[in-house]
Amino acid sequence: MKKLEVWQDMLTEHLSLLKEALLDARVYWKRILFLSTFGIVFLWVAIGWLLLEEEIVVVNDTNTKPTDVAIVQRLDPTTGEMVGMPIDIETHFVYTDKSAFIMKSNAFYLRSEVANTFGKLVSGKTYKFYHLGVRFPPLDMYENVIFVRDMETGKLLYGW
Repeated sequence: MKKLEVWQDMLTEHLSLLKEALLDARVYWKRILFLSTFGIVFLWVAIGWLLLEEEIVVVNDTNTKPTDVAIVQRLDPTTGEMVGMPIDIETHFVYTDKSAFIMKSNAFYLRSEVANTFGKLVSGKTYKFYHLGVRFPPLDMYENVIFVRDMETGKLLYGW
């Protein structure tokens, strides 16, 4: 009977030590999770702002061109079947006194309302463009406009 009590005491002691270790590990992993999440967000913002360039430009012309085609599944009202329908993916081009730019959605900067801003641009007006990317004509690459500020009013047309 004495041996059984000793084993029970040892088991109870080991279980309490294990419980303390698990609680410490939980706190430790919470700290790691918090710091790693904070670190990833910090790096995202830092890299984004480091790559962003700003330039004061005069808009000469704007236009929209279909640059790709996507197949979207839609319900055909006559047959009731799902049918693949092609839709154009349009890119908004802005031609300025400095260079040609595109305006398209950018998930990295959480930009999605491109068409509304593109419609507000007026030829001959001066804007400050915050843009990202490089202009490389052989591959038909353009710099993407991320934010737009009207220089006359100081109002941010596109951005936070």
